[in-house]
Amino acid sequence: MLLFDEIGYASIGDPITGPRNTYQNSYDFSSSLTWVKGQHEFKFGGGFTYDQINVLQGIATNGFFVFSTFPVNNSFASFLFGQPVFFLQGGGDFYRGLRGHAFNLYAQDTWKITRRLTTNYGLRYEVPSPYTEIHNEQNLWEPGVQSTVFPTAPTGLLYPGDKGVPDGLIPTGRDAFAPRVGLAWDVTGRGTLLVTSALDCC
Repeated sequence: MLLFDEIGYASIGDPITGPRNTYQNSYDFSSSLTWVKGQHEFKFGGGFTYDQINVLQGIATNGFFVFSTFPVNNSFASFLFGQPVFFLQGGGDFYRGLRGHAFNLYAQDTWKITRRLTTNYGLRYEVPSPYTEIHNEQNLWEPGVQSTVFPTAPTGLLYPGDKGVPDGLIPTGRDAFAPRVGLAWDVTGRGTLLVTSALDCC
């Protein structure tokens, strides 16, 4: 891409953020069961999701030149002289294959205590796993720590396989319990005035 830093000239070539392509497959499996027994209505269920995200995101792979009014007083003349004031070209592997999954379970009961008073209570549990990369081409920053997976990497850059760095860079959270409880009271008994209250906790 050529960029002329002067009014009257337009940029030439592909944008700096290319080439870019994303292909994604998402799979979602879920199921639920309802069981009515007496004054209770029980519900149980769960689900599992799996994502495949294949990304190609290049940055300045074709080169990025900026021509200005230096060394001559016209940016197009600087271009003709072949004298850019700035040049950038990205290199390396711009392909990433990301994979992620999560599952959840829940159970709840709607209990009609009396004709005018109903309560609902339940518990939900979720485990979202951090995204991994099929070739472990991810990293994170931890100041002052040297990678043992790539000893020549700049200090602070850590990769999957380094001490304390799992495949998804961060540990999977396994404590996502979400209880809830609610009440509904038919004040008049005729359905004309209803008072409800609910408490959700994550």
